[in-house]
Amino acid sequence: MMVGRPVQLQVNKDEAHPGDVVLSVKNFTVPSHLHKKDAVHNVSFDVRAGEIVCIAGIDGNGQTEFIHGLTGLDKSSGGSITVCGHDISHYSIHHRGEYISHIPEDRHKHGLVLDFTLEQNLVLQRYKEPQFEKAGFIKRDAVRSYAQQLMDNYGDAYTANGIGLETLKLFQQLQYKHTLLLDLVYGKDGETPVEDGELTEHLDSTMYEIGFITVPLYNTSTFAFATDDQKAEMLSLAQKAADSYNAAAPEDTSSQLTAFNSIASSALTDICAVLDAEVPSTSTLQTDLLSESDLTDAFTQEGAADTLRGLAYGQAAAIQYTGYAMMLAVRLDPLGVSTLDALRSQILSDLKGEELDDALSAYGAQLDNSLSSSAMSKLPAAKIVNATSANS
Repeated sequence: MMVGRPVQLQVNKDEAHPGDVVLSVKNFTVPSHLHKKDAVHNVSFDVRAGEIVCIAGIDGNGQTEFIHGLTGLDKSSGGSITVCGHDISHYSIHHRGEYISHIPEDRHKHGLVLDFTLEQNLVLQRYKEPQFEKAGFIKRDAVRSYAQQLMDNYGDAYTANGIGLETLKLFQQLQYKHTLLLDLVYGKDGETPVEDGELTEHLDSTMYEIGFITVPLYNTSTFAFATDDQKAEMLSLAQKAADSYNAAAPEDTSSQLTAFNSIASSALTDICAVLDAEVPSTSTLQTDLLSESDLTDAFTQEGAADTLRGLAYGQAAAIQYTGYAMMLAVRLDPLGVSTLDALRSQILSDLKGEELDDALSAYGAQLDNSLSSSAMSKLPAAKIVNATSANS
C-alpha cells in the first residue's frame, strides 16, 4: 500500500495504570428472544477507570443482548450491575443514563428516531431537562439553539465575503433589546398607549389559558412507541374522560380545574395500560398561558392547534399535539386564574412584540454594511470570518 509518507508500524505508548473499579457486573443473565436458553448466562467481570474492555464473539453469541440488558433496553433475569458504587440493576433506561452512556451498534434502529428531525434527535435523552421543557411542552427555540450550538462547536468554519463581523454582531444585538424597548415605549406596566380593554380583547381572542395533563405516546420504561392503533385507543379513552367532564362542567374556573383533574387523573391508568405502562410521574395537572406562536411551536400534529382554539372556556378535549405525546386539556378563563395586572406584561409582549421585531429589523437593515442577505440567514456570527480586515 502506498500512502505517500513513512508508516509507523509500532505504537509507542506508556504502560497503562488502571484505577478503581467503576463498573462491576455480577452473575448477569439475560433471556433470549429466540429460544428457551439464556442469551447471556451468569456473566461476571469488573472494569477499572482507564480501561477499555472488549467483548469479542461471533455474531449471535449474546453480545447484543448483553449490552441491551446492561443499558436497560432488555430486561435481565438475574445478577447485578454496579456503577461507581451505585446498584443500577433495577433502574429505568432514563435513570441509567445518569451513570452510563451507550453508542448502539445499529444507529438507525436504536440510536435515532428516523421520523424525527435532527433537532429532536439531539435531545432524545435530554428533553425533560428544564433547558428544553416547560410545563410539559418542548421549548422548540431552545432545542433549535442547542442544535445550532453543536453545529457551531463541531462544524467547519465558513468564510462569507462581504459580511462585516462587527456589523453583524450589532445587528444581532438589536434583537436582544426587545424587552427593554417594550418598557421604554409602553412603560414598566404598559400604562400607555394600550388600554385595558385592548389587552383583555387580545387575551380572549389570541391567547389560551389551559389546564392540562400530558401523556407520552410511548412506554417510559422501555421507550417502545405506540402503534397507530394504540394511539387511537389511548385518544379514545382520553376523549371519553373529557366527555365525562364536559357533561357536568362547573361554572367557575377553580371548580373546573378540580373536576377536570379528578376525572382526567382517574383515566390515566387505563390510558397508559394500552402500552403496558405505569402512569408517568410527569403526568400531573399543570396550567399555562399560551400565545399563538406557542401553539404553532408546540402543537405540531395536524389539527391539534385548531382543536384547542375551538374550545370554549370550561370545555375539555383529548389532543395529540405531537407525534409522541397527547394531552387531556381544558380551556380556562385566564382572568379566572390570574389578574389582568399580573398578566399585563405577557399580554403586551404578545400584542406588540411582532410589531417591535419588525421595527428592529427595519432599523438594522438601514445600518451601513456590506452584508450578504443569504449568508445572514444561514451563518451564525461565530462562524463568519471577515474577507478583509477593512470590512468590519
